[in-house]
Parts: sequence; C-alpha cells; structure tokens
Amino acid sequence: MHHKKYCLIMTTCSKRATQSKIIDAIIEGKLAACIQVVPKVESYYWWQGKVTVDREMLLLIKTVYSLSAQVQQSIKDNHDYHIPQITCVSLESLSKDYANWIDCIVGGRR
Repeated sequence: MHHKKYCLIMTTCSKRATQSKIIDAIIEGKLAACIQVVPKVESYYWWQGKVTVDREMLLLIKTVYSLSAQVQQSIKDNHDYHIPQITCVSLESLSKDYANWIDCIVGGRR
C-alpha cells in the first residue's frame, strides 16, 4: 500500500478540442502517467439558478500528490469552462507494478 502518495484527478469537458488541449499539456509534460477518457457522461448540475444537463467527457488523470497542483493548474489553463470540475481523490491501494510504472513516468520528468 502506498498511502497518500497517488491520486486520481477528475475533470469534465464538452468539447473534444478542450479534451485534447488538457491531455496534451498533462501527458507531454509528464504531469501524469495516464489519462483515461470516459465518453458520453451526462452531467446534471445547478448553474445560474437552474438545473442544467450537459453531455460531457470525463477525464481520469492518474498522478502523484506532489504534482496535483500543477495538474490542476494545467486543467485551468487549458479549459474553456468558467468553473471547471477539478476533483482529486486519494488512491489508497495500487498494485506494486502499477505504482512503480506511475513513478517511472512522472519521476522521469525533464
């Protein structure tokens, strides 16, 4: 178990161009080892006094806490939403091989 070292940062976007900008910035910068895209997510939320429904994509970004602030800033810098969803949860238990792979990717940043 690798307590509190690894985290999953999530964000949503509605445009493929925004998705690509976010992914390129984070992956090319080695701020995360992996980003998975879950297509066709339906989001229901309050915005400007009414319930809004959007079809979005969910990005699941696997990284380490020491890079989470940079990942969050990269999302803000490349997003087209006024207030993008940026949530971060701890990955309490990873397989040793997967944890080592994440370390190899983000640890080898230039």
